[in-house]
This record gives sequence, structure tokens and C-alpha cells, in this order.
Amino acid sequence: MTTTSSRQLDINGQPILSVSSIQTRGGNYQLRQNLNGRTVPLESSEEKVISESGGVKIVERVIKRYDPDGKPLPAQRMRIEERKEPDGSTRTLTTVSTADVNGNYRVQERTNMVTRKSGDRTETTMTLDAPTMNGTLETIEKFETQSQVAGSKTTETSTRFRRDTNGRFSELAKQTREAVVNGGQTTENVAEYENTSGSLRMIRQVTSQSNPSGTKETTVFTPNTDGKMQVSYQQTFEKKQTSDGTVETTTIRVAEPRDPGKLGPPRKAEEVVCTGDCVPKK
Repeated sequence: MTTTSSRQLDINGQPILSVSSIQTRGGNYQLRQNLNGRTVPLESSEEKVISESGGVKIVERVIKRYDPDGKPLPAQRMRIEERKEPDGSTRTLTTVSTADVNGNYRVQERTNMVTRKSGDRTETTMTLDAPTMNGTLETIEKFETQSQVAGSKTTETSTRFRRDTNGRFSELAKQTREAVVNGGQTTENVAEYENTSGSLRMIRQVTSQSNPSGTKETTVFTPNTDGKMQVSYQQTFEKKQTSDGTVETTTIRVAEPRDPGKLGPPRKAEEVVCTGDCVPKK
């Protein structure tokens, strides 16, 4: 069992949100404090394997969410079917259904993802289907991802397409990622683009450096009024081992409104304390 306690802090260092998480073999449970200081449920999820044979694995996950007072909201059910295809690819069909006030589930969306690997190259395609007025499912978005590993360098391109009223798919957004490992340190550069007025425009750039000790520094750039990229904020993540588990601290520096592009002083934004089995499984 793993127990995690997270505290988000305001600019004065005062807690603004406290969330506790308990993870067991069969599910995950989250609690939070409401405005009255009471501990109320935030979200819970339970997962079980329905069947696994002949290269096909079916998992059902039930997610329950609660309002700020701890009252239950409509539950959500996910059916995940993973299948190994004869050509070596993997197909994952995920159906998400939401319960109504009477507890009857209706399909909200369905994704169909196919992953193919060839040497150091991985290609993933995914379609997102949503219900139509007549109750059938129709593809409204498509996603394509290509990833290539060459020695210590990984490059990845992800593209999102959306269907228009004429049934044609056009490029909506794109993301490129480059990661290089050198001496145990990983350097990443991520660029995000969005289609505005018929052409892609960079809306965000993220650079980061991380090392095996658990420290990661991330810097985010966004366009100014002239469209030039300038630093928006910087986030430093530190993870330390304790006798009971780990402590993760997030510190941020935000750009000064009076001096755009210049970062202000650092402040602690979040602290996560984990006890129990806190080492991620490989």
C-alpha cells in the first residue's frame, strides 16, 4: 500500500489545497479537505481484470468522483481491451461510459489505439469516437505519433486532427519532443503548436533538465504580444528519500508583470509526502 499526502501552497506559503491518496493493489482513493476543514472523498477508482487469454486482456475500471461537499457525482466506467495482432502490433480499445441519475451507463466516448514497432521506430495512431444524435458513434478526432530512438537521442512528433462539418480531417495541433541522455542527465525540449487562422503557430515551449537524483528543472516559454517566445515561469522538482518513503518538493518562479521575460524570486508551490511502496514499478 502507498499513502501520499499533497499540499499546494499560495504565494504566502499558506495551504490552499490538501489531497491525500491511498493506493492499493485493487484501486486508488483520494481525499481532500473542504472549506470547512472536513476531510471528504475526492475520487476513487477500482480496477479488475475481466479476462485474459489468447493474447486479449480486458480490464474494467470504475471511477467515482465527488463534489466539494463529498457528495457522489455520476460514476464513470472504462472498459479497456488490449489485443496483440498477428502483425506484431498492439490494439487498445477503450470505451468510457457515464452513469445517469438512475445508474444506467451510456457510452460517452471510445478510443481505438494501434501501436506498431519496427526497430527503433514506434508509430501510434488513435481515433476518438463520440455519440451522434441518432445514437451511433462517429470519429471526431484522430491522433498520430511517431517516435524514433537513435543512440542517446529520442525524437517524437504528435499530431492531432479534427473533423469538420464536411467530414474532412484537418490539422488542429502538433507537438514535437526531443530528449537527449548524457551522463545520466536527460535534457528535453518540447514545442507545442496550435492551428490558428489556418496555420500552425507555436503557443508553448518547454525545456527541462533532470538527473538520477530526482531533481528536475523545467522552464516554460510563451509568446508575447509580438509573437516572440519569452520565459513565463520556471519549476524545480526535488525528490528526497526518507526513512518512511519520499518527499517531493516543487518550487516555482513566475515572470514579473512589470518586467516581462524576467523571473521573480522562488517560492514553494507544493509538497508531496509518500509513505510505503513509493518506488515506481518498471
